[in-house]
Amino acid sequence: MVFKLTDADWEQAEKYLAGKADGSKFDKHQRDPKTGSTIPGSAAREHSFVLIEGVIYALSNRNTFLPGIGSTGVVKKGLSRAGHLVAIKIEFGDLKDLNSPQCQIAKQHKLLLAQAVRSAPNMKITIRAPLEPLRILKGNQKRYTVMEWLGDALFDVITEKWEMIPQVTKDLIALRACLCVQAFNQSTTHNDIKAENLTVIFEDEDVTKIQDVTVNAIDTDYSLALPKGQTFVIGDDARGSPAFIAPEILSKRYSPLSDSYALAVMLLFQLNVAQIDIYAHVGSYLADSLAALRRKPQSIINPIEWLEQRKVQIEPELREIFVAMFNPDVKQRADANAIIKYLCQQLKAAPGLSSVLKAEIEEIELTTRLKMLTANFAEMSGLMKTQTVAEAVEGLLLLTPPVVPFNALMAQVSLQQDAVLIPAKSASPVPGK
Repeated sequence: MVFKLTDADWEQAEKYLAGKADGSKFDKHQRDPKTGSTIPGSAAREHSFVLIEGVIYALSNRNTFLPGIGSTGVVKKGLSRAGHLVAIKIEFGDLKDLNSPQCQIAKQHKLLLAQAVRSAPNMKITIRAPLEPLRILKGNQKRYTVMEWLGDALFDVITEKWEMIPQVTKDLIALRACLCVQAFNQSTTHNDIKAENLTVIFEDEDVTKIQDVTVNAIDTDYSLALPKGQTFVIGDDARGSPAFIAPEILSKRYSPLSDSYALAVMLLFQLNVAQIDIYAHVGSYLADSLAALRRKPQSIINPIEWLEQRKVQIEPELREIFVAMFNPDVKQRADANAIIKYLCQQLKAAPGLSSVLKAEIEEIELTTRLKMLTANFAEMSGLMKTQTVAEAVEGLLLLTPPVVPFNALMAQVSLQQDAVLIPAKSASPVPGK
């Protein structure tokens, strides 16, 4: 149980915080007001409380819930007395400009519900990341950002639970991650796709069961809105995480295909969709990626070439997909449709899936095939002279039995825009930042 709260706890917090400024904290420890240090021998409560835009939130205790780790702070669970479960990012800094493009994107994705700051001398944020040295950040102004709770960080799931999760569920996580990124890219480039910035919610708390999941994108600090009618946007600077950024980002050019590149890195090095001994190479890949960025001129390592130099082999079909997704020329680079189709085929052949989930996967695969076919027609104008889109799609449906009526599918396919059926459950580690 993450929260152990009684009515008395809430009443004490409400009494203490009554009339105080936003950002005020009712600490679980009794502290010396001059030094900020815990008073030796003093009793501690289970939880601290913080006041944010008039709402009091209890903060999760490290002993019952390990906070999410970032380069600039931590993310804890928060709970209001009304029962609203949220995520609260704690870092040093000023209030964010709510009118900025990044904040507008964050609000759109429920990643900025409220914020507050607290000023005091000698404040600390302790960061305990797995397999990394303890870090203690210091500052005089903490910022609390309230976000909708969208699940556990996928990176944390990988580091703490991955060995317990069945391969079928892992493939579902990979599929949902691809669909999540595609949905996000309808109007926005994320620009920092990796397992640390995706969350996952399991249908059942027992992760050893084969089950469906929900995946969401978080941390939109680097995100940029795509201008209407454009397929890319020019940023003010190069943003992203080393080892994940696509070559064009060095020129400050961002597009959904840049996110596809980062997604492919995540699928290969973090989710290990190739099912090879990849984790033994993660540290070296990161180090070499950083070294390439520090050299002049900067360069981006091609992940497939890097692995094959180390005699790491990927099965041919999957290798071909990754080679296309890692194409350094963004104009020639493949999107995520081929890997989505591949994952659907893997899942259809896997035992243990419910009939409902199998039907949904068949629908996703069929829709993806239609998208790929549409894209091919757009590129092959010569073929359009002898065969209409409807005729070609009808031929495809003869090979792949539809799970929804043909007319309903055709209504969602357009040569003018990249339409896709996004399942309701897809609404929305390699190293950290």
